[in-house]
Amino acid sequence: MDFRNVTLDKRLPIAEVAADRIREAILGGVYRQGERLSDSWIAEELGTSRGSIREALKLLQAQGLVVQKPHKGTFVISLSAADMRDTYELRVALECHAARMLSRRCARRHP
Repeated sequence: MDFRNVTLDKRLPIAEVAADRIREAILGGVYRQGERLSDSWIAEELGTSRGSIREALKLLQAQGLVVQKPHKGTFVISLSAADMRDTYELRVALECHAARMLSRRCARRHP
């Protein structure tokens, strides 16, 4: 992802917008599993402060996308095959549940 053309949305807290952009980059494969994330480089690319990026990385850590290692930095999480399988199974279960709910809702509205 090329951050040079990204403009931050001034209506949302900067850290939240930055977290969204970093999340997109992680999920899009721009940052690989285990890769160290440089707050200074990301701040420069997004045109914001390192403090906002550090806050964004804390939000992403709470979401389980990155891990902070003392005296080493922040890294994209590495998923094992079992982690990926569990995530996929959970997603399938949630999507099936959502489809059932939608089906019931449509059936009530259009008998």
